[in-house]
Amino acid sequence: TEFPERLHFLLHEAKRTKQDNIITWLPCGKIFRVLDHCRLERELLPRHFVSGTWRSFTKQLRLHSFKRLESDAFSHPYFLRDDPSMVHAIERRVRTKP
Repeated sequence: TEFPERLHFLLHEAKRTKQDNIITWLPCGKIFRVLDHCRLERELLPRHFVSGTWRSFTKQLRLHSFKRLESDAFSHPYFLRDDPSMVHAIERRVRTKP
């Protein structure tokens, strides 16, 4: 889906533009961490997503089955720094109404 692709691109751009003090991959390449929520909301999210809020961002992570680890680090088995083609395997969960 579109969200994982945009997120992968955002992480790539953050490193390229030296904004990886806001959001960055951990050395293993399987986990990313948000280091500065305020700057992420103000500087990066609006350029990559329609809704540029932290709340919307974390909701999208949950809907795409990302796991939240300690200290605002997130992972998904198919979200890998060195294999961006895997993001296409990430599916958005469909919410069912009771």
